[in-house]
Amino acid sequence: MSKIFTSKQKIRKIFKGATEERIDDFYSTFKEFAKRFSITTEVHENYFLAQIVAETGYKLKGKRENLNYSCKSLKKIFKRYKNNPKWARRDGRCDGHKANQMNIGNIAYAGRIGNGKILSGDGYRFRGGGFFQLTGRSNYRRMSKVIQQTIGDAIGSAGLAYSITETRMSTLSALAFWLDNECYECGHIHCVTKKINRYTDSYKKRKKLYQWIATIPNKVSQFN
Repeated sequence: MSKIFTSKQKIRKIFKGATEERIDDFYSTFKEFAKRFSITTEVHENYFLAQIVAETGYKLKGKRENLNYSCKSLKKIFKRYKNNPKWARRDGRCDGHKANQMNIGNIAYAGRIGNGKILSGDGYRFRGGGFFQLTGRSNYRRMSKVIQQTIGDAIGSAGLAYSITETRMSTLSALAFWLDNECYECGHIHCVTKKINRYTDSYKKRKKLYQWIATIPNKVSQFN
């Protein structure tokens, strides 16, 4: 394994809601592969960790995109639902029924980001996932290719989508995104945020997260 600056003790302090199993899985994967994906400085390690917290919280759990939209929100956010209000009433959370998240994903993301048509099921299958909320068949395909080229693991886009919530796959997909989008060129947390979630309103929050993480010491215990 390659040497990194971040200790497991520090990971525990950052991800206070994570299970020990998730911490172990993340730490072993990050320690083994961080440098191979061009995370080579302590500052960049802290950038990376701050973005995970901002995107998915303190449990170190790779999430899938929440598509639990109300009927009203569907018409406001997605053009297809705005143009087809009957679909919004059918699929959205209103009139006493739950949102049909599978339909929403397939309709909202059909024909975009490398996805096929509505009936292909790509929209829901390749909805946001992992630590950096990777979205769309083309992005899953691209990150699986980067992973294979970098460490030799042949996963494929469908395999990555299927396993994206597993800690190892969430970590590898985030590392692949970091490398592929040249986040290692960034000298400021805002630069990384722009690459990961360009239109977010959380630039200030992510800066504060980074500043907090940078203050946590990397004291290594005998159990590290």
